[in-house]
Amino acid sequence: MSSAPVEMSVHTKKAWPASLVAVLLAVLALVAVAFVYVAMWALPGVLVDGDAYNLPNGQPDHAAAQDAYNSVRVPIGVTTAAFLAAAAAAAGVWMNARTVAVSRESLAQVRANDEERRQQWRSEQLHSRFLDAAKQLGDGAASVRLAGVLSMARLADDWEDQRQSCVDVLTAYYRMPLDREDVAERQVRRLTLDEILRRLTIGSSPSWSECHLDLSGALIEGLRHPGPVRITSMVMESATISGFSFLDQVFLDGAIHLDGATIGESFRMLATMGPDASIWMADVTVVPSARLHVGIWRSDSTDRDTPRPGFVHVNMNDLEVLQWGKATISLWGCFSHERFLYGNSVSIAGGELRLIAREGEVAAGAVQLPELKTTGSGRVLVNASLEENVRAELDTSTAHVLVLDSEDLGTADHDPRKPIFV
Repeated sequence: MSSAPVEMSVHTKKAWPASLVAVLLAVLALVAVAFVYVAMWALPGVLVDGDAYNLPNGQPDHAAAQDAYNSVRVPIGVTTAAFLAAAAAAAGVWMNARTVAVSRESLAQVRANDEERRQQWRSEQLHSRFLDAAKQLGDGAASVRLAGVLSMARLADDWEDQRQSCVDVLTAYYRMPLDREDVAERQVRRLTLDEILRRLTIGSSPSWSECHLDLSGALIEGLRHPGPVRITSMVMESATISGFSFLDQVFLDGAIHLDGATIGESFRMLATMGPDASIWMADVTVVPSARLHVGIWRSDSTDRDTPRPGFVHVNMNDLEVLQWGKATISLWGCFSHERFLYGNSVSIAGGELRLIAREGEVAAGAVQLPELKTTGSGRVLVNASLEENVRAELDTSTAHVLVLDSEDLGTADHDPRKPIFV
């Protein structure tokens, strides 16, 4: 696929034509001859008074006059010769400097043209690789599609200007409907997710951490990364997270969207949240016997630097935990802003919601769960550090248990800053 040439803004001086140089040299020679004539013949006649050199009989003394002329001509000649030599040297230096400048700029133009051709060739090669990889992703054979995933991922590494476009192709492929009975295709999808997660690792080069990752509506299997990873934007809205899944040591600078997602077995996310980071979990469903664990670390400096006090950073509206399911929310660090965590109409239908505050302070109003309801055997477990904060949310119809801080409220709770798998 061809691309438009890159326009270069390099302007060079043109060398003068040989005929123009010859004319200029001829003019300079005539000027030099005229200057010599004036200096050696006309000027001595002005400086020497010939009438002052006469014999006693009144006749002109030609010998004495000639000697006077010669005595004037010698220093004038020496001065003229020196001047002409200096002028010639200056002209030579100027001509040489101009020649060097023209040569340098001509070389710069050649290099610019070479770079333009190289960039055009590289652009054509990258576009060709993009089309080939996209064609492989649409092939009927799983082995060819797998090669297409690897090709597109490597192209995203090489093509920084279009990295997001390449990532968009991979995530669009991952979002396509998946037949659970197609084992080969499930392996291709898992490889796709592995290639994405690997490039989110902190220290990876090149990094895809600045890319927008849209996995909405997908069947997500094998979402496992021990961290540390950096994420700016990840969307898993209406996705089904299947199997044992985890994202540990996440450094979140932007937003992770889980709205409408279904937790099919187990999903853990331990995140260090930046000042403007947010996690959206509205309408998330934890199916029977499944586990959801979200651990959040927030430093005192991050808490102070939050640009929008009162902005909801963790949204749990309409979260639903079904029979024997468990949802754990653990807060580590400083949470001084009102409505940091907000969840309207959270429903614990036979499952369990655990609210934990660890190693820091959760200010009054930072956690708000209006219309929190439990039905059947559903209950809410709160440790003492958080109980004062959410007491107003737990009315008499809400089954809740107060647990002492000394007790291990959640045996699966972990510090979001530290690795679990060492």
